[in-house]
Amino acid sequence: YLKQLTTEALNFSILYSIAYLVAAISTSFVIGVILWPLVFIVALIFCILGTIAASKHEFYRYPINIRFIK
Repeated sequence: YLKQLTTEALNFSILYSIAYLVAAISTSFVIGVILWPLVFIVALIFCILGTIAASKHEFYRYPINIRFIK
């Protein structure tokens, strides 16, 4: 149970880091200014939902996630 939760959270953290990096690099364009807060807000909401599910001992799959580690 714990391995599944941590693997899912790690995969989301990797994806979030990549999205945040892309948004930071593209701040020289207008799209980066819009993407940067959007990525942060979406990641924050998904992390809160995952924390609530974990506190209930339920497995939470992030809606937007790439499985880098299995």
